[in-house]
Amino acid sequence: MDASNTNAVISAASGLAGVLIGGLISFLEEIRAERITRIRSSSYLAMRVVCILDLYVRDCAFNGFICFQTDRSFAREKSPLSSVPDASSDAQLLQMF
Repeated sequence: MDASNTNAVISAASGLAGVLIGGLISFLEEIRAERITRIRSSSYLAMRVVCILDLYVRDCAFNGFICFQTDRSFAREKSPLSSVPDASSDAQLLQMF
């Protein structure tokens, strides 16, 4: 093999290696971004579930307390879970953390 062929082979191999390394870096970045998105989504979901369960526990305690009262219609009218929070409260929830 003469010098010009060696230089051409080295140049081609370097170009191919650069493309492979660039593709690998792009692939790893995609996996990393997906993982971060999944972690953030699961954290958000956990906060939503905790807030809804907190309201559920308050409602159960409230109704349990009211059941010992004489007027049971009061428990249905004043229940804290008369409406489940909507997504507009999410911004306030995320500001807490």
